[in-house]
Amino acid sequence: MTETRYMIGVDIGTTSTKAVLFEENGNIAAQHHVGYPLHTPEPDAAEQDPEDILKAVVETVQEVMTQSGVPAEHVLFVSFSSAMHSVLAVDKNGKPLTASITWQIIVVPNGLKRSNINTMDTIFTYARERPFTPCHR
Repeated sequence: MTETRYMIGVDIGTTSTKAVLFEENGNIAAQHHVGYPLHTPEPDAAEQDPEDILKAVVETVQEVMTQSGVPAEHVLFVSFSSAMHSVLAVDKNGKPLTASITWQIIVVPNGLKRSNINTMDTIFTYARERPFTPCHR
């Protein structure tokens, strides 16, 4: 008898991470999500603690494996999706030095309408014009 094989999809979102364990035929074997806060240290700011996001990724994957009882060797792959645009300063070892500045900042340089500017340009402008906030630990 052939053993069922599985795939894990992980969606890293702005305020939560979701993981779903699928059978090869597309049936859902287990799913779990973990939320995390969006910090607004000032009215136009939107930041997150990168450790919150990492912990959520690890927890969701561990939980779907625990819920399902599927042996790790039966998982074909883990796929990640993340549409959030963020800037994060890290040291030479990849350790976060700052909070993650998210796409939800509402600073609009030079009085432009929000719909007329590139999100990443806005984030970089915001990052250049203010000191970084340390990670929220």
